[in-house]
Amino acid sequence: MICIGQQHFRKALELLHNVVTAPMSTLNFISVETYKKYLLVSLINHGQFSSSLPKCTSSAAWRNLKSFYQGATTCSEAIFGSKAQLVEILLLKIM
Repeated sequence: MICIGQQHFRKALELLHNVVTAPMSTLNFISVETYKKYLLVSLINHGQFSSSLPKCTSSAAWRNLKSFYQGATTCSEAIFGSKAQLVEILLLKIM
């Protein structure tokens, strides 16, 4: 979080990647929130989301985080596709 606040996005992405790919038997709140931040920092740093989860992600995280990834790509397409109504609907769902 400190790296994000100081706009060291490359280092923040590396640290978030470490949390997302950490071995886990079940999905927990920390990994879900970290994955959300990983997607946003990836978007800021690279200008796009990666096409999939990191290859070394645990199977428990792989199964459960796919739904978050699909929602994030929809949001990204809305923002970069200039679909203002879709962005507004997505923001209302989040809040």
